[in-house]
Amino acid sequence: PSEATFSRKFASHARQKLMEKALGPLVSSYLDGRIVGHVSRDSTAIEAREKAEGSDPEGETRQAQERL
Repeated sequence: PSEATFSRKFASHARQKLMEKALGPLVSSYLDGRIVGHVSRDSTAIEAREKAEGSDPEGETRQAQERL
């Protein structure tokens, strides 16, 4: 079927809640009395610097030694 036909049919099924009626009892009987957990993890790459700007650990050590 075309995308428009599929979309209309899917919307019709959603309004009638056919999946809830068909699969609801099956899922309820299988998972009755169990706690169901779910973990979502976002794997989107985040651009970041490897080292913070202005951070100079050696310079900090020298300053600490000069104070002593």
